[in-house]
Amino acid sequence: MTHSVEVRADLPAGSALQPGQFVELLLPLRDLSAQIRIPSRAILRRSEVIGVYVVDADGAAHLRQVRLGPAVGDTVSVLSGLQGGEQVALDPVAAGRR
Repeated sequence: MTHSVEVRADLPAGSALQPGQFVELLLPLRDLSAQIRIPSRAILRRSEVIGVYVVDADGAAHLRQVRLGPAVGDTVSVLSGLQGGEQVALDPVAAGRR
């Protein structure tokens, strides 16, 4: 529920970390080509909702909530909420008006 997991890691000698301490850890993915990346401009932020408009085969746009990962340049990785090959609207404001 808290997106927390216990991890055991070998630390360098003299590290300031202590046993039982809570820290935030970023673990890189091995295969970066497996990530879904979208342009930052496609992201819609409304209060606590972060989403993108996904365009279906008929050209209709549907708002989909997503969970984002780190940004690199003008793109951001999508951790959940999208499948590979789905088309997202690059202008979420215009897509929401349809």
